[in-house]
Amino acid sequence: SQEFSLNPALSSPEFIADFSSHYSAAANYSDPGGAFDLYGKPFVCARLRRLLASESALTSVASAAERLAYTRRSSDLHQLAQSGDLADAATRAPKILRQFRSFLLDSVRPWLQRLIGLQLSDAEIDVTCSRYGRGDCLLCHDDRMLGRRVAFVWYLVDSGWSDSDGGALELLGAQSGDGGPPEQVAASLLPERDSFVFFEVSRQSYHQVAEVTSIDKVRLSVHGWFRFPRGDPAAAALVAEDANAKEAAASPFAHLEAPLAIDEDLVYRWINCAYLAAETQAEIRSSFGDESQIRLDNFLNETLVAELIDQLAGATWTRVGPLTQRSYDVISLDDVIANDRAPLIIELDRLFHSDAMLVILSDLTGLSLHYASSAVADADEANGDEANGDEANGDKDNGDAGPAKRRRLDDAVAENSDRLPVGVCQGEFRRWRRGCYTLVRDSDYCGQGDGDGGFFLDAVWHCGCTGWRETMGGETHFTCTADTDGEPLVTVTPEDNCLNLVYRELDTVPFVKYLNANCAQLNSAGQFYDYRALYREPADSGK
Repeated sequence: SQEFSLNPALSSPEFIADFSSHYSAAANYSDPGGAFDLYGKPFVCARLRRLLASESALTSVASAAERLAYTRRSSDLHQLAQSGDLADAATRAPKILRQFRSFLLDSVRPWLQRLIGLQLSDAEIDVTCSRYGRGDCLLCHDDRMLGRRVAFVWYLVDSGWSDSDGGALELLGAQSGDGGPPEQVAASLLPERDSFVFFEVSRQSYHQVAEVTSIDKVRLSVHGWFRFPRGDPAAAALVAEDANAKEAAASPFAHLEAPLAIDEDLVYRWINCAYLAAETQAEIRSSFGDESQIRLDNFLNETLVAELIDQLAGATWTRVGPLTQRSYDVISLDDVIANDRAPLIIELDRLFHSDAMLVILSDLTGLSLHYASSAVADADEANGDEANGDEANGDKDNGDAGPAKRRRLDDAVAENSDRLPVGVCQGEFRRWRRGCYTLVRDSDYCGQGDGDGGFFLDAVWHCGCTGWRETMGGETHFTCTADTDGEPLVTVTPEDNCLNLVYRELDTVPFVKYLNANCAQLNSAGQFYDYRALYREPADSGK
């Protein structure tokens, strides 16, 4: 049976008094003897070195943790291997790990209470082991769940872990320092063997684990939470703040707008004419009706796409957040218009926002996004004439994508623009490179909800991604909000000049998987682009 004890240098009355004094000051401080470091902003975090008195005890725990059974976990928020709680029978933790859990509760907890002056439960503690290998990471979160009071991690990594290995614990804060949504890394703590890091869970305790980049090292740790004493009202109050303080930033897709009127020549200039032929549209509608999703290859004019990629590469991009929701690059269209150097960017943005695109998407999917759609008109006529068998008498296109169809589209829009409802839309260009992602917490799936759920059409078009592989990240997963750790319902992979259409309910939401260091192999810039648009049928479309 292994006996655990604290390093005497960390448990003496003199050390406890010195540490507590500096901890209360909530300022950056490094102990001259190297025993501990304190970080005061954006929240107080402490690192104590050489937690255990015995090196052999450390080695025994590390060896047992290496042999533990781990489950690979992958979601919008994380990618890593993790054990179950060490107290759970299903985890089958070796005896020494269960003993170490008891040591944390019975010895480390009272010592920690003296260090920081907080009361912690003497009956409950959460303890888990995690392994981060190459490409693994844990994105921005604050640890706030009912009962959690102090988060901790004890590192079992090999000695000599360096910056080039990645895997740092990063403390995140607002640029202004005013406690707003996190936007930047304020402090970075590399893993150190036998170091014990902890912080109080709070509304500001946003943090993440940076991507591990080492080829052969594993970021191994024991981590978890000391809990509030039972019945402490502060536990519920901490979680209740969620409703008042979280997710202050609006999503670019939170508000859908009426479509624009454009010159129809723009449609025929950009869109592959095969997708404007009625016969092709009917085949696509049938497939989409069965699957509620489809990928349309070579959707846009290849020559224009090549020119567009050059214009995107030369544009000015800005990273958007906050990190609790998203991290990717966007273009200011106002700047593009003002500089007048990238007309194709403006053209394509207008196309995706246009009446004409809503008509075409209706023709391709059968959705009632626009009254001028031949599919909508034919469906209405079929419904009206079904009893008399008159469906075959409708106005057929026979594959024509030329002047006759243009006139019909122009005339329908002109004749009915003031009296018939149309769908709403929103869209943006995005640039994806290492470190980019979106999270399910992003509110963009809300659109202009009417309180009773509703359905949305997501359109995602990629370019500049030749050579993309799944190991790079960057795919778009659609998942149910009730099961974000489960298998995605739909996955959209980046493929050049492909338009992906996904019809989904309000509680099925998209996220873009974190792009890791492997995307440097994609091209010389290690990046690709997409245009994401969101559409919704008019409220009285009958669907």
